[in-house]
Amino acid sequence: MDSIITAVYSMRPGAGNRVCNFVRQQVPDGISEQPHSHAFLKVMRITGGKAEWMVNNKCHILEPGMFVILNDSELRYIRRICSEEPFIMDWFQFQPLTIFSLMPASSLGITFDSATTRESKLKQN
Repeated sequence: MDSIITAVYSMRPGAGNRVCNFVRQQVPDGISEQPHSHAFLKVMRITGGKAEWMVNNKCHILEPGMFVILNDSELRYIRRICSEEPFIMDWFQFQPLTIFSLMPASSLGITFDSATTRESKLKQN
């Protein structure tokens, strides 16, 4: 049984690869997932249902109202749906360096210094 993707919003710089996605996903009971990871970070908000989510061989119960942040190296999968209603999650995935490369740092209020510049500032103080 496959998940149902009901909304996808993607950001692409020109004709390049997607750098971030926002997705609403409905996961039916009976889904069969294998442990996996992705080359990006993911922030999830659970909006419906209840599920057992395995992350690095530890079981977590996910319910509506919960937020989950996953890095790019944690193996995860949905072990089973624990409710009669569908398990629904909104998630945003991104590669941080790619996101920041699309925006000027000044618009974020961030300044970047090289390590040598920071070290020299510390030595002067």
